[in-house]
Amino acid sequence: MTGPPLGSTGATVEAQKSSERLGPYALVCLGGIPWGHSWKRNQSMVYELADSSLFDRVLFVNPKEMWLRDELTRGGGSMRARSRRILDSLPRQRGRNLTTLTLIRCLPFKKTARWALRAENRGFRTYLNRLLGGRPFILLNNHPNFYWSDLLAGLMGDAELTVYDLSDDFLEFHQIQRHRDVIAASLEYCCSRSDLVLAVNPHVADRYRIHNPNVHVVLNATNVENFQRPSYARVAMLERIRTDAEAVFGYAGIINRVRLDYELLRRTLDRRPHWHLVLVGSADPSFLDLVERYPNLHHHPAVDYHLLPDWLHGFDAVIVPFEHNAHTQGNDLLKVNDALAMGKPVVVAGVRSLDRYGDLVRVARHADEFLSALEASRVEKDPELMERRRAFARENSWRHRAQEVQDILEQALREKRDKGASR
Repeated sequence: MTGPPLGSTGATVEAQKSSERLGPYALVCLGGIPWGHSWKRNQSMVYELADSSLFDRVLFVNPKEMWLRDELTRGGGSMRARSRRILDSLPRQRGRNLTTLTLIRCLPFKKTARWALRAENRGFRTYLNRLLGGRPFILLNNHPNFYWSDLLAGLMGDAELTVYDLSDDFLEFHQIQRHRDVIAASLEYCCSRSDLVLAVNPHVADRYRIHNPNVHVVLNATNVENFQRPSYARVAMLERIRTDAEAVFGYAGIINRVRLDYELLRRTLDRRPHWHLVLVGSADPSFLDLVERYPNLHHHPAVDYHLLPDWLHGFDAVIVPFEHNAHTQGNDLLKVNDALAMGKPVVVAGVRSLDRYGDLVRVARHADEFLSALEASRVEKDPELMERRRAFARENSWRHRAQEVQDILEQALREKRDKGASR
């Protein structure tokens, strides 16, 4: 057995290994949601990785399937508008090394032979490899992709390294059992066939480690530059509400019964009629019915990401009134990090994995604690606490998180290379 060279130590050899330059590689990301949601985990992480030393080309593949026939024939909108949608699916430069695209599917699933769908997927695979120009690539998958299994299997075989990013517990997005069965099988496939798995929180990591022991917890972060601003614009709706309100608390995100604790909202609204709650985001009808019954409850549709800081700034505190269930246990809250980047008070209910925030976030276990936390946030005047929140956010930016991911990828590449060399 050969030891380290004379005059060196094992630690020196490890340092030499870690300093060896890897790559550059290409990165192919199969996105869970379209690139237009540029504030989400997958998009933010990929955007930062595109500037890293590990990659010289990045392709972000949108999940949306564009049925060419439907785009050309469906009613509503002019032919020019429909043509524009198709053109938008073509490769589009988003940065020096970053390109987004949508694969246009022309074949209907239920009326097409299996061999034809496989042929279409082979075409997609060839197309992506040509866009990469023959570069070795790392595959980052952020979607169960049960309807692209042939394409996914091919890309996994082509990739130097395959990574699956569990940015949520995707299984808990589905309540119908037959849908859960399909997603569960897809998650098992994606996790077990990947070289490593990234998980959004420890709960998700523990749940899916059964399929792949090489799981790394990579928490969510924030786009600090979007939220830490020298000034914020006034929001007309909040200005109007504040004329009659003793306090204005707000939430931004998806609004539905699975995620939000409606009973907690009702108790708060009943017991503090001069406090107003403003919820911003797409909402299901059950919440809109609630808005009709409470004059101190307000709803506004989702706003552009670049306008969101103006809304958060207008709240006395940001609230996260969640249910404690399997769905919310699969989250790591982007909205908390965004609010902290502005130094805002944050009150959270229904989420248990918040220890890392310490006293930066107020956590409520029941309605009385929620009211007390809101009262403390309403009267808070602590510049030092606000600055500690901002500093925490700066240390948890997507740039920092992307560096964590790059370190994980480089370690995995070295281990895979060394394992191959030892055979």
